Amino acid sequence: MQILSTSQKKLIKQKAPFLVRKYRDWKVSSGFGPEFWQSRMSKIVSKVDELEKNPYEKIRPRTYDAYSAQSRHAIIEINNTCNLNCAMCQTMSATRQRGRMEIDLFRETLDKLVADGINNVALHTLGDPLANPRLPEIFAELRRYGVTTSICTNGLLLERHVDTLLEYMDICPSIAFSVDGATKATYERIRVGGRFEDLMKQLEISNARLRPMGMAVKIQCTLSKDNLDEVGLHIETFRNYVEHPHQDISFGVITGLAPDNTYFNSVNPFPNHTHQNVMCWRPKGDPLWVNVDGTVSACCRDYHGELIVGNIQDSTYKELQHSEGLLKLQKAHESGDLSEYPPCETCFRPDKRLDEIVNGILQYAIYQGPDREAAYYQSVADDMVDMLRSNGNFAEKIESLIERIATGAVGGSRTH
Repeated sequence: MQILSTSQKKLIKQKAPFLVRKYRDWKVSSGFGPEFWQSRMSKIVSKVDELEKNPYEKIRPRTYDAYSAQSRHAIIEINNTCNLNCAMCQTMSATRQRGRMEIDLFRETLDKLVADGINNVALHTLGDPLANPRLPEIFAELRRYGVTTSICTNGLLLERHVDTLLEYMDICPSIAFSVDGATKATYERIRVGGRFEDLMKQLEISNARLRPMGMAVKIQCTLSKDNLDEVGLHIETFRNYVEHPHQDISFGVITGLAPDNTYFNSVNPFPNHTHQNVMCWRPKGDPLWVNVDGTVSACCRDYHGELIVGNIQDSTYKELQHSEGLLKLQKAHESGDLSEYPPCETCFRPDKRLDEIVNGILQYAIYQGPDREAAYYQSVADDMVDMLRSNGNFAEKIESLIERIATGAVGGSRTH
């Protein structure tokens, strides 16, 4: 049940931003206290034990009937253009025609999604949404349809869209900056085409204009061998740009996103937990990716249009989720023969459970030591990575690390 109307939400966020901040402060403090962390760490120890005893090949689903589709979320590629060519994304290698989604097609897409009960969308696949000069039109349509979103961006074009983001906080209440380096050298090696000084300038703008108005600002980091030795500095630096660092700073492990696996293979920190991504959840079709031209893909790795399952202009969203093209892709995964689908055949990733483990432990370290120096967090990261790379007894080792985090008994850092 919707308690506040869209107009009421808009009024509160524009006229009383302190209420928005107070509400989020209350939500975080009441929902993420000691009991939450005790439960979360217990689950992580169990997850680590499961990771060791049951590798992906042993537990992966054998049929897509094992997956459940909720259909509450979809992805619309409003543009497939980006101001960067990041090492792990390599968006410039895509051969799909570049451009922006026409506003009429965007409306038609929203019509189809809303009709099938979807009220939340992401706005990017290959591109950065802040690279789209029509963002005000996009947000106006989302508001008209009552559809919410959030922005995930490299952040370097924030300055162009601050006024728009503030105007539409009722439908876009959060923004996540993707930041993968805490020094100029590392950041610019990974975020190819970006300048570290420009990133910091945009984060200062966020501090001055977005956070005071109650927008939830998050910072996401993709971990790889290229930046593992900067985890501590990353936390120490970027905690100054979010409200609740133990929730708003997050970490994930690099995957083989780009069709060319060369970079992934060279920087993958966990080759011992890496598998071919057969029977991944994406071919289930929840969500699907609506591309700039209306074609619909089963995966964000579809750089060349090889996983198209239909067109949003020709079918409803639910029809696309049961389309012949999607069912054929599912059967290929179930059989293990992916030769007709190069993006799937060449897709590898570290076990997804590592994301929950790595992120949980690092966020717990921030929670227990919110004002500690970089060396403290780096020591946690170093110990954690070494344990997960070791030959076994993961759960016992990780449980010991969690206990040391709880008491502050974490040693000095070292270099990978």
